Amino acid sequence: MRTKRHGWYVRMAGRVLALLSFGLVSGCGGGSGGGSSAPAAPPVLKISLTPSTIAAGQSSLLTWSETGASECSASGAWTGAVATAGSQSVTQVSAGSYTYTVTCSGAGGSTAKSATLTVQVPTPVVSIAVSPSSISTDHSATLTWSASNANSCAASGGWSGPQSVTGSMTVGQPTAGSYPYTLSCSNGSQSASNSAVLTVVSPQQLTTTLKANPVSIAVGQPTTLTWSSKRRGLLRRVRRLERHPSRVGFAIGERRKRGEQLLCTAVCQRHG
Repeated sequence: MRTKRHGWYVRMAGRVLALLSFGLVSGCGGGSGGGSSAPAAPPVLKISLTPSTIAAGQSSLLTWSETGASECSASGAWTGAVATAGSQSVTQVSAGSYTYTVTCSGAGGSTAKSATLTVQVPTPVVSIAVSPSSISTDHSATLTWSASNANSCAASGGWSGPQSVTGSMTVGQPTAGSYPYTLSCSNGSQSASNSAVLTVVSPQQLTTTLKANPVSIAVGQPTTLTWSSKRRGLLRRVRRLERHPSRVGFAIGERRKRGEQLLCTAVCQRHG
């Protein structure tokens, strides 16, 4: 009985020694790898463009930052050494896609990140006007136009054919109506159009009434001629007559406007 217990004690002591030996080996690092630290992590880099889409000639703000790097450099649409964090305004004058890349290096290696800027051609702006905007069929108007951010234009509506990006011309129409003059301009990737409307009316009918009082006179006696018209152009004719009297001679006695009518009176005298 004593022999069995002695054997049990021996076995237990052996197990305890084995556990102690394993603990000592683990505590010392377990061989050649003992005492070494974890490797450094590569830099963490962020980069962005605000806004990421612009028109040619406009600018965007490029921003970047990093963690765990000692130096950074630029490539792609920009080049050279850059700070480990910063911002910069960038501009491109031609349409296309531009990639801005930042590469940062540190104890844990290097990291590269990129941001893409999309540059678009500006939309054309078309201006067109007609003056005066309302005429009669026997008159004309002046049409003027201009376009920016465009290299070609075409006309339609009241006119037609290719047009320059800026210009002017005299326009008119033989019949009454409303005539839109439309100009469409393009820069190869984008286009725009604008219109001006010309209103054409029929010319006014000239209705003139002429009276003489008295209708019969002796030589050297005066008579009064009275006439009326709805057309204001008659007043200009009367003024011309004032400056250039005829052979029979006359004097303007009265001119007055009644509503839309022009009433004129002339005193004439017979000389023979």
